[in-house]
Amino acid sequence: VCSSDLEALPVEGSLQIKAAEYWLKLGEAVQALKELEALPSGIRNNGWALKTRIAAIGVLRERDQVVVQK
Repeated sequence: VCSSDLEALPVEGSLQIKAAEYWLKLGEAVQALKELEALPSGIRNNGWALKTRIAAIGVLRERDQVVVQK
């Protein structure tokens, strides 16, 4: 996480993004995306939020590929 991304966010937004990261670490990509969707629209476009969203989508895509390959 870039320090400039953190400085530009209000505390509540930072906490929501961090919560999404923790959901990802727990393997709960859907919950992570829900956390990110709850962000105000201006914060959703923050670099940190976008990177977290991309990671969550990647986890879901990998999960879908594993199911299809079985």
